Amino acid sequence: MKASDRTPEEWIAHLARVHEAQKPGLEEMNRYYEGQQPLAYIHPELLEELGEQLKQVVINWPRLVVDALEERLDVEGFRYADDEESADDLWKVWQANGMDEKSQQATVDSLVMRRSFMVVGTNELDPATPLVTVESPLQMQVDWDPRTRAVRAALKRWHEQDPITDAITDRYAALYVPG
Repeated sequence: MKASDRTPEEWIAHLARVHEAQKPGLEEMNRYYEGQQPLAYIHPELLEELGEQLKQVVINWPRLVVDALEERLDVEGFRYADDEESADDLWKVWQANGMDEKSQQATVDSLVMRRSFMVVGTNELDPATPLVTVESPLQMQVDWDPRTRAVRAALKRWHEQDPITDAITDRYAALYVPG
């Protein structure tokens, strides 16, 4: 089946399936960044036998390296060779969406999990200013045309949890297709 022939339901099913297959690897990379990787140098039986005598020590090198790079990758403006007004307009959109801070999370995600996403859409509160959001690769999957690298479809999935029981109360999805 050609990608252009897929229905929205088929896109959702396809992108969700691909995302579920890739998500464990993304979560593992994120755990290393968060300093939550398991002790890899001790056999589980030995760890069980030693019990409380051995405490896990995590020297979080991934966070140190990623954060050192991220601190040096801040957007300070935009420049067009012959169109300063367009650069100013783009900077206003960037600032209106709080992208100084949010783009830092996109940079961290891309360094940690090899990808991050920014979604640009309409803004119901201010139709003159596009809405720009940073989306985690733990919640979003994108399908690119292998020849043109244009986005054919994207899926963002998220859920809400009960704050007391941590039970998932609602699940949501947003499908993005051209047009």
